[in-house]
Amino acid sequence: MNYKNLVNAVLRRLRETECNSVQDTAYTKLIGDFVNETKREVEDAWNWRQLSTYMDITTTAGTHTYTLTGTSDRTRFPDCDQYNVSQKGLLRPAPKTWMTRNNIYGDNQRGDPSHYAVVGYTSDGEVQVQVHPIPDTTGDTLRIYVFQPQADLEDDTDNMSVPSQPVIDGAWARAISERGEDGGRMSDAQFGIYKATLADYISIAVSNEPDSAVWSRY
Repeated sequence: MNYKNLVNAVLRRLRETECNSVQDTAYTKLIGDFVNETKREVEDAWNWRQLSTYMDITTTAGTHTYTLTGTSDRTRFPDCDQYNVSQKGLLRPAPKTWMTRNNIYGDNQRGDPSHYAVVGYTSDGEVQVQVHPIPDTTGDTLRIYVFQPQADLEDDTDNMSVPSQPVIDGAWARAISERGEDGGRMSDAQFGIYKATLADYISIAVSNEPDSAVWSRY
């Protein structure tokens, strides 16, 4: 569902006139803010398959730290093996302290990377990853699987990736709370419905992908 349709779905529930654009009035912009706030909350509540993506790192010989362009402090890394595509090998997760000890204070072993760790962020907030051993080859591809939330919706036609009903219910609850009770559904009750709807959609996601709720190491 796109941004304008999400805002109009909330406006209808508030018994307000639908908008031609989210930017029409100060109030439609406010509802748009509530939509984005709820979208972020829903995105952070579960590892939605719709947000999953692969990010490639191209190795440089002698370099152990790489920036994943476009990531943020909301990017999530499942605790699973990643892939050294060029060498057809696995990249296993390792603790940051282990990585620092081996790459910086250790013997600086070089070879085909077999372990990775998230070690921090750039000044722009993008995730930095270290690999070990330190690559001895330039041009190899390391493929990292992440859950990457969308940027805030801005244009009317921006489509949202996560399920729409929890976002509508949550934005509606925020809107009721903002303007006070008006004879319609009370905000506490609507927030309860929002939480129940979100739980239902997470349950659906788990039933469709039961392995997503099981921790394992192969």
